[in-house]
Amino acid sequence: MDRSDFNAGRSLFRRATSILAEDDPRRLALAPDLGMALWESEDLAGARAALAQARSGGDPVTAAIATLVENSIDFMSGGSMSRADRMVRLERAHEVLEDADHQEGLGYYWWSLAGEKWLVLRAADTAEACERGLEHFRRAGMYRRTDDLLWWIRSAYVFGPTPVPDAIERVEALQADAGDSLQLQAGAATTLARLLAMRGDVERARELYVFGRDFYRSAGMTVSAVSVTLHGSWIEHHAGNEAGSEEFLRHGADELWALGNRAFFSTVAARLALSLYDQGRFDEAGDKSVVARDASPPGDLINFVFADAIDGCLLALAGRHDEAEVLLRGAVDAVETTDFFFARADVHRLHAEAMARAGDATGASRTGTFALSLLDEKGDATGAALLRERFDGLGIAYA
Repeated sequence: MDRSDFNAGRSLFRRATSILAEDDPRRLALAPDLGMALWESEDLAGARAALAQARSGGDPVTAAIATLVENSIDFMSGGSMSRADRMVRLERAHEVLEDADHQEGLGYYWWSLAGEKWLVLRAADTAEACERGLEHFRRAGMYRRTDDLLWWIRSAYVFGPTPVPDAIERVEALQADAGDSLQLQAGAATTLARLLAMRGDVERARELYVFGRDFYRSAGMTVSAVSVTLHGSWIEHHAGNEAGSEEFLRHGADELWALGNRAFFSTVAARLALSLYDQGRFDEAGDKSVVARDASPPGDLINFVFADAIDGCLLALAGRHDEAEVLLRGAVDAVETTDFFFARADVHRLHAEAMARAGDATGASRTGTFALSLLDEKGDATGAALLRERFDGLGIAYA
């Protein structure tokens, strides 16, 4: 698993557990790694069964680690637990692991907490939790979840406020540090692809994306291979190829639905709704917004923010401006609790479009200018150019 061969790793874990008795503590201690291997390769039911058995096995440390992994698989798969319930379980597990001074378990705690921070679009907080997790795993002499932790750190450079030139430099440094780990190289490549697309280096971005996606497929990491659909869509959007962006999203949504992964599916559906809205296909956009909202796990903020903003714009198109303003104001308030630059920029520019349709040219200009400033501060040159072109077409003035 640490060497990126999920196919062999999954097989070996299954063989190891089959040798041991059902209640053998050594078998139960393998559950966190086995659970993640099974989840990644589409066997969600098998992952949940292994973790449930470990939680009830009697060893408090094993049960705590299994709880953390179960939490993370729940939110990554769009499960039934609320974020509040997961946080209670997470902190109880943390108390057990702190008392035991269990370094590997504490690494899992910070890994799970990083995922919770990511769900509410807090890039800086996510990166901080990841650094804590990496330190505990280093103390334990293990590399568990290193790929996830580094993925979140790299992604924080993409989605957070770090300017593109600085973000590229940091991601390239992490790529160099990955050494001969193809899994870490693949993650760095797909992340770097997004940054290069913002700078306008589209062809190189496409090459890096294909390398990462193909690696995940060959390694047996089915869920990861499909989830990077969002990277491909991002690249095509920044290339001005919205039809190509839509194609990526539709293909990814179909695959994720077939896998039963509602968490990634709902985010892809929300982005598809935005792509359809931007292309003027408003009825289809409304349908996909409903799909994203209905499929989204509770607490996955980005899906609800985009669904509200898109629905608000559709209400504005229908002349229902007061209702539109209520939805869009709620989306703005929610997204301003985050530090994801693209989410903030998109929600503010959608608000500007609804204002323009309501006849509030001054408000639209002010809000649109703010949306552009977020892109300019990030250094998203292609994204800013595309938004200026859109505003010009809609007659929205900007500074």
